[in-house]
Amino acid sequence: MSGLGRALHRLLSTPAVRALALCFLVLCQSFTPADATTTVGPPAFGQSGLDGAGFQNVVAIDPFGSGVTIAGGDVAGFHRSTDYGKTWQTSNAGLEAIERMRVAALLFSPVERGTVYAAAGGLLVSRDYGQTWSLLSNLPFNAGNTTVPTLPNPHPRSTGSLLAMDPASRTLFAGTFGGGVKRSTDGGST
Repeated sequence: MSGLGRALHRLLSTPAVRALALCFLVLCQSFTPADATTTVGPPAFGQSGLDGAGFQNVVAIDPFGSGVTIAGGDVAGFHRSTDYGKTWQTSNAGLEAIERMRVAALLFSPVERGTVYAAAGGLLVSRDYGQTWSLLSNLPFNAGNTTVPTLPNPHPRSTGSLLAMDPASRTLFAGTFGGGVKRSTDGGST
């Protein structure tokens, strides 16, 4: 036996090294495909289940990993999913006026679980993962198919990243139509 062979034999004769080598072999075996003939097909697309008139403008996913996903339309309001968008339910509880269903932006709070802000005919908040909504302020956002006397005709649609929050200070920022950027340090109440 060569010098290298004797050294390898001595190394493998210790119980700790044998256990480590066995763990390594088991791990290597676990990464071997069970059926090498399995093929992955092309992606398949299907209906989302979102229904209602208009466009779906924005989508937001809970940053805490709950699977809750909220979609907002320009006239249909809110749709909510609890399985990362596989299935959807309309979620407009608490909204009385059609103006509140014209969603321009969504933001899950990065610090407060279950809190979702929406720019939708005013600044809205939900504290139960988008199940119910309430009005915080009448900030002017413009997302829907609406005729507002102060807007140009045809009017632009401002949608997307109109809401942001600094997690350190919990300051909420809102980009408004014609009113600049607003700032709130009390969760949108003022």
